[in-house]
Amino acid sequence: QDGRFCMCIKPNAATYEQYEVAQDAVIEKQEQIEQTIRDAATAAEVEAEEFTKLKAGAAENVVRIYQKDFAQGTYRITEPGKYVVMEDIVFDFKAPEGYKEGNLDTYNGENDWWPTYDQIDEYDGAGDLKGSYMFGFW
Repeated sequence: QDGRFCMCIKPNAATYEQYEVAQDAVIEKQEQIEQTIRDAATAAEVEAEEFTKLKAGAAENVVRIYQKDFAQGTYRITEPGKYVVMEDIVFDFKAPEGYKEGNLDTYNGENDWWPTYDQIDEYDGAGDLKGSYMFGFW
């Protein structure tokens, strides 16, 4: 066992080098690290406070987003507010029923995966040759 396949590291004595670092540089770096830790703790406290307010419904215009909000395509944010994703989201915009089971004759039906012309008010370019959604959902 010569250690060639070991995941840990052990410096080779022939290539191991030592360097001197000024004590002032070490102290300065330590102060920078401590300040970074303090800043991160402050940011975490602010984030926790905001999350608590969101859970309590204290924030104005809180919108909770669920998987069902994506059933007919891209969820479009049309007004300002705090948007909270309430569950894991799988992005299968307008997927055909049963596609995951693999029992379909085609996976590219006329109204599958794309916004349709009847959705043009919600998705500019749906079912048309120009507009933001002419190439489908994104």
